[in-house]
Amino acid sequence: MNHRDTEDTESITYHVVEPVRCLIVGLGAMIRQAKQCGGIKKYGHLPFNLCGIPMLSAIYEGMIKDIVTTKFKSEHGNSLSPKYVDYFCRQAEHRGGLDALKKLYQLLFDSKLFTVLDNSDKTNVCCSLKAMNALRNIFAHGVALAFPEEEIPDGVEGGFVKEWQIQLKGSVSNYFEGKYNSSNVINVLKGNDVLESFVDQLKILAKALQEEHKDLGVQSLGLILNYKYGYSNSL
Repeated sequence: MNHRDTEDTESITYHVVEPVRCLIVGLGAMIRQAKQCGGIKKYGHLPFNLCGIPMLSAIYEGMIKDIVTTKFKSEHGNSLSPKYVDYFCRQAEHRGGLDALKKLYQLLFDSKLFTVLDNSDKTNVCCSLKAMNALRNIFAHGVALAFPEEEIPDGVEGGFVKEWQIQLKGSVSNYFEGKYNSSNVINVLKGNDVLESFVDQLKILAKALQEEHKDLGVQSLGLILNYKYGYSNSL
């Protein structure tokens, strides 16, 4: 997020962490380590993907929030009360979740960007964001994820495994099926190219956002677009 001083913070000494930059550096180091070790026995690259997907979700949320707050301050910083501008930025920064951020973005900019990105292809950018968001919500709470080797047909009982199949089908397994020709979430997450594929989708999003806001010069977009896989020194 961009640093901002208000009447409440002018007399306070404090440090600002740039989360998107830090997350990209950490992600690069982790992907490099994953490539070097070639996976972890029976788990493959699953441990790296479980750590990396929440990081990627935080990165895209940070990009959108960065644009929203920067644009709002550039357009209204001189015409509105500083306290109101600060209040809006705080609300935007504390707003979480993909759907809430998309609504805020579309409302503020009267933009069709996410509608354009959400085309009929089930491997499009919005589908990848939904898959990342769904997996992030699971991984962040440390719950056990179960998925059947073969899909459990309708009308057949399957207990909690069937419940996971239903929960993941709309956002995750359908995306994986289109992207990797496999709807088995666990098997796909063992692969070594999942994070790179999600980064490719983030780059498409960052490029579209950059084109829509050429005048802003939002730093986090450049960080994503210039990112090179597996290198923490690419920034």
